[in-house]
Amino acid sequence: MASQSQQPKTRDGVPLSLDIAINMVNIGKEASSMTPAPAVFSAVAILLTTIRDKMANDQDCVDLGVLCVSVCDALQRGTDGKKLEDLNGSVRDAIRRLEATVAKIRQRIDKVTKRHEIVKFFAASNDKGKIAGWRSELNEILQVFNSELILNTNTKVSDTHQVVLKIHEAIGGQNLAYTRPTLCRAKRAFSHSTLQRLNVNVRPSNVRYPNETSLPRAVPTLRAGLADIVDFGQDGVVILRNGFNVQSFLAIKDYSYNAGGSRIEEHVRLVGDVTGDGADDLVEFGEAGVLVSTNNGDNTFTSPVKLVLKDFGYDAGGWRVEKHIRCLADIRGVGRSDIVGFGDGGVIVSKNDGNAKFNPVYLALGDFGYHAGWRVERHLRFIGVATESGRPDIIGFGDKSVFIGRNNGDGTFAPAQAVVNDLCYVAGGWRIEQHPRFIADLTGDGKVDIIGCGDAGVSASLNKGDGTFGPVNLVVKHFGTRQGWEVDKHPRFIADLTGDKRGDVIGFGEAGVYVAYNNGNGTFQPAKFVLSDFGVQQGWQVNKHPRFVVDLTGDGRADILGFRENSVFVAYNDGKGGFPSVKTVTSELSFSGGR
Repeated sequence: MASQSQQPKTRDGVPLSLDIAINMVNIGKEASSMTPAPAVFSAVAILLTTIRDKMANDQDCVDLGVLCVSVCDALQRGTDGKKLEDLNGSVRDAIRRLEATVAKIRQRIDKVTKRHEIVKFFAASNDKGKIAGWRSELNEILQVFNSELILNTNTKVSDTHQVVLKIHEAIGGQNLAYTRPTLCRAKRAFSHSTLQRLNVNVRPSNVRYPNETSLPRAVPTLRAGLADIVDFGQDGVVILRNGFNVQSFLAIKDYSYNAGGSRIEEHVRLVGDVTGDGADDLVEFGEAGVLVSTNNGDNTFTSPVKLVLKDFGYDAGGWRVEKHIRCLADIRGVGRSDIVGFGDGGVIVSKNDGNAKFNPVYLALGDFGYHAGWRVERHLRFIGVATESGRPDIIGFGDKSVFIGRNNGDGTFAPAQAVVNDLCYVAGGWRIEQHPRFIADLTGDGKVDIIGCGDAGVSASLNKGDGTFGPVNLVVKHFGTRQGWEVDKHPRFIADLTGDKRGDVIGFGEAGVYVAYNNGNGTFQPAKFVLSDFGVQQGWQVNKHPRFVVDLTGDGRADILGFRENSVFVAYNDGKGGFPSVKTVTSELSFSGGR
């Protein structure tokens, strides 16, 4: 293992990893003029140039692995899996140069560290006769165990489909956290579904808030900067991988309506790393308890599913979607998701011992539960880092106050303390069906602030850094009910649109997309109209068309992703928080084209 104090090697004063990246950029540029897919190769060249320009030193070598996979993926798609000898000379030469580049990386990468973590590359496959074999080799080349916290979001949509947007994001120590009914950016923050009763009898006619999110988990991941889509459909789990040629595939015939008897109105399904290997696994809270299929690392999952805990289930424990919240979160900072539930008696936890083995449940905090008066339809509950300890705390919006249960560091939480006497059901008149509320880092200090879209606009209470909060102030005179914004028509999000690691406000209104940029200190610029699409006037409906704001390109700036009747659409961020155009990604997993 390389020493933590090892100095990066250079050639003529240029870090070797940067030198390799430049070679790859040149390959991408040459590939942009090739056939049969010049547009794909051009996209690769842009990607490589962008990442190369962001690389400051040898410790940024993790990006090289991502570059290798991206280049090889593009070459494979562009050549349709043909043999090397059947390709034209330019493409064949580019691939051979890529082979030499990868060889250099394998020789030198073990001498390079990133955040004192070793980046290991696997031995090359002997099957180089086809591009497909190449991609298989390079797709396994990166095994990075990063120290960053990575999150997922789970979203319920109409009928029997449950879509999970899997986010891989680790930019400058910041991580995406996902809150009801949207998602936001917050360093080491977690968030959680605040209206799980949405799962009850989900139909287009009666869904009130279909864009709800379940609590994501925070664990290491193998690849940063890419979002995949996971669909819990009629006949199994379908995955849509993020890439240049988007295609879906059936990953496992379980966890579905027809295969396994899973029902949205009874069973919560999530993705999260329960083994600590950096890859997302499938988890369901079913009839008999918690079911798990671990990730094999090759886009498949173990089958049949395994019952790992006889609790948190419909029959095992009497857990109900309309009363209780269940989620995955690494509450101890060990790199594996534990199980956390807001039950009758309070916060219930089962610790993960590793390799998807869970201990018996215990009461971690006798508050925030059903018997203490907490109701899914009135009281939002989140998990996020609110204190200087860096461990996830519990944040709940009660009747008269916002409460925090501080993490004790041992899997338990301190008694709830009131921190804000506003933004609640009685204190302020806030309603789940009218006023979205979030936790997100607005100031860049790594601790969550409290935000809500109320009657007059967007209000915020900033964290003082120790888990106490300042007064609630109106920060944006827009996105409120008085300006015509409605929960069942206009999704609103908190996300980093500019790359400054601070949450901006973005909303899907009548005419399209509106944005209020963060000034960097928790105050905001006036809302402005940025895109005439994804809005009500363009036919987008909350009960049919989920919309997300996530980083799809790995540049640290959120893009827009939307699911329509016949296609999935994307508006890529221009790097300045704007969205110049909308593109069709695929017809898979659309409202009428999904499984």
